[in-house]
Amino acid sequence: MGLFLGAFASACTVHADTLEPPGEYPEDRYAKVAVLQWAHPEYAPVPATLEQAESYKAANRETLAAWAERARAHGAELLVTPEFGVTGYPKTQDGEDQFQAPDQIAPYAESVPGPSSERLGQVAQRLGMHLAFSLAERDQVTGHYHNTLVLLGADGALLGTHRKRNLFGSERKFLRPGGGATVMNTPFGRIGMMICADIYHGPTLEDYRRAAPDLLLVSAAWTVSGAMNSFRSVARSVRATVLASNLADHPDSGVLNPDGTAQSHIREGEGLAFGYIKRRP
Repeated sequence: MGLFLGAFASACTVHADTLEPPGEYPEDRYAKVAVLQWAHPEYAPVPATLEQAESYKAANRETLAAWAERARAHGAELLVTPEFGVTGYPKTQDGEDQFQAPDQIAPYAESVPGPSSERLGQVAQRLGMHLAFSLAERDQVTGHYHNTLVLLGADGALLGTHRKRNLFGSERKFLRPGGGATVMNTPFGRIGMMICADIYHGPTLEDYRRAAPDLLLVSAAWTVSGAMNSFRSVARSVRATVLASNLADHPDSGVLNPDGTAQSHIREGEGLAFGYIKRRP
């Protein structure tokens, strides 16, 4: 199957320099995987009521579901989507485009399991694919807010979550950091998860080096150029295949081998980048 990188909506752009890895990948030995590069069509409204926030998130969930449909139609068995893909980001006067206080994120935060894992779990089960998505999570015990990456199995079940450990910029004003490495056994081997700035945080890197995942899912909303260099670095550091999904506002997404070479790379625009990983017993 060829690489799909096409127009999903009017804002999407086709880039001929984003290619599927050359070579033969027999389906009985290799699984096809994908990362999404995408930008929210609208900023998250702030301040927002619970109803406004839920309506905004529901629209984002359906967009992610449609991208999952496209990825699966092209053979992908696992899709990684960008940081805060469900929650989105507001427009702020200082240009950081980030929530600034707990009361701003509160209407958007939800539990896991919750509405997003339920809806996208239905999508994953119907498509028979693994799906990773990111959102603002509210811990039901502590009430703290977290930037969380969720992995769903091909049966729609919740496989695991990772809370962003290395908070960036104003995230410290409204989020609490997670801790440790999140690694789980899956049909693709041992999967680890990171969120954006986690990839250059020394203690986090050391934890993942010790955990030795086969595959590292990175959900990002990079705010500067050159994200691909950082994705290459974390692949070499952890010695794992990296699936890096980024928001299209500050682009660079792709599938990277453990030596840092790219199987596929979206530099600009919106679309899907594909790669292959060896199947595990």
